[in-house]
Amino acid sequence: MTLKYYILKSFMVVSLLITGMFVAGNVDPLHAAEATAPEAVDITPAIEWIDSDDFALCQPGESGRFEVKFMEMYGIQPEGTIEFFSGAPDYLVVTPDGKWTAKKEGQIPVGYTCTYSKETLEAFRKIFPGADLQSREEPSSILVSVSPICSVFRLYNPNSGEHVFTTDRNERKVLAALGWKAEQIAWNTRAENSTPVRRLYNPNTGDHHYAMDEREVQYLISVGWSLDQTVLFSEGEKDVPVYRCYNPNATTGTHHFTTNETEYNHLVEAGWKAEGIAFYGTSSDRVSTLNPAEPKSADHE
Repeated sequence: MTLKYYILKSFMVVSLLITGMFVAGNVDPLHAAEATAPEAVDITPAIEWIDSDDFALCQPGESGRFEVKFMEMYGIQPEGTIEFFSGAPDYLVVTPDGKWTAKKEGQIPVGYTCTYSKETLEAFRKIFPGADLQSREEPSSILVSVSPICSVFRLYNPNSGEHVFTTDRNERKVLAALGWKAEQIAWNTRAENSTPVRRLYNPNTGDHHYAMDEREVQYLISVGWSLDQTVLFSEGEKDVPVYRCYNPNATTGTHHFTTNETEYNHLVEAGWKAEGIAFYGTSSDRVSTLNPAEPKSADHE
């Protein structure tokens, strides 16, 4: 055989061996580079809003602070910075560290950006060595309502069984720190064109009561109850019914107030005395939906 034949045969054997190596390893030689690309891992920050009910409705002139924290991800508790900004500073002033002051009525977008600390990024790299760590850079946002309507907060005392209702954010925080359980927003209320609902306190039992009827208020004062500084309001147009029921077996938490008819009926079935509608809360339909950050259409210019 000629030398040319041996060279050609040797080349074919080597080619078959190389091809066999790729086939045995299940790697397509045309996509070998693609197979070695680093794994993409999404580490886009997620945050948890603490006491989000606290700013569900903000009245003009009120101020507060957004309290947030990074949510756990891949077994890591991230650390870093969260910066805030207002979409309409003339309506809601917001500082980078989350302090806010409400100015004008409307629904204001509040944006925020998150930046991980160097230590957090190093922790992610240890869990995913060589991975392509990806994070979406665009800012996120929430809507904050500035309105003369305010939230009525509901708290529960697990020791006495009493519920207390307040529009005072600071009182809500103080009671929660003392062991009261902060529950959901009970209803909304507003002072404009509304009838006062008085909160009274019994110094002998520690009980609270709420009454719109001035005769009932004066009677309770005459038998030792004191008039509390907190005042709620009842709508005059019968917006949202607030039901009242009475527990004849209790010494504290003797009355309960709720807009939830199912809860009301459940308590009555459990032995509470139905006392009907005590007063009316304010419908959320009255909250302004104006978003001053949205561009106005030509029809409204």
